[in-house]
Formats: sequence, C-alpha cells, structure tokens
Amino acid sequence: MAVVTIPLTVPTTRKDGTALKPEEIARIDIEFSTDNGQTYTNVGHAAANQTSFQVSDLSVGSYLARGFATDTQTPPLTSDPSSPVSFSVAPPVLAAPSPPVLGTPVVS
Repeated sequence: MAVVTIPLTVPTTRKDGTALKPEEIARIDIEFSTDNGQTYTNVGHAAANQTSFQVSDLSVGSYLARGFATDTQTPPLTSDPSSPVSFSVAPPVLAAPSPPVLGTPVVS
C-alpha cells in the first residue's frame, strides 16, 4: 500500500474577486476518483493552514484528485472543484531472492 502527499495552496480570493483571509476558510475537502472522473469519493480534509494533504493505504491503480474550499460563514459556502490532478500507484518492485546456502560437499 502506498502513501501519497498532495501539495495544497489555499485560495486567497472569492469567486467575485474579493479577498479571502485564511481564517475565513473552514477546510479543504479532498476527493479521489478511480474511474477517470466519473465518480469521486471524499477521502478527508485539510485545515486552512495545511500546505499538503496525505493519504495512506492506497491500492495500486490510477487516481484523480480534486479539492473544494469551504468558508466559515453561516451558512457555509463551498467553492467549485479544483482542476483534477492525476497520479498512479505502481506495484512494488521486489528484489531478487537471496542466494541459497549450500553445505560442504561430501566426496565418497
């Protein structure tokens, strides 16, 4: 199983161009897709002050990841999704076996 770290840059503006302060961001939700973007599953969230998001125990395969920012107002507003980024988890490369241990030959 693999561990993947995705760098994050939180938004600094709202859709209308007005400033968005870090303390106005409640969280960044992260979603993954394993079917080329047909469906996405929430895999967790990052705090507004995080600069990366890490997921462990990923199976071998191809993934798309996207994020959403949610603000702190009531009711909260959520951004459109980020552009998806793709990554793949390759199967582990195994080393060759160690050589066998042979005993001392007996000649008769």
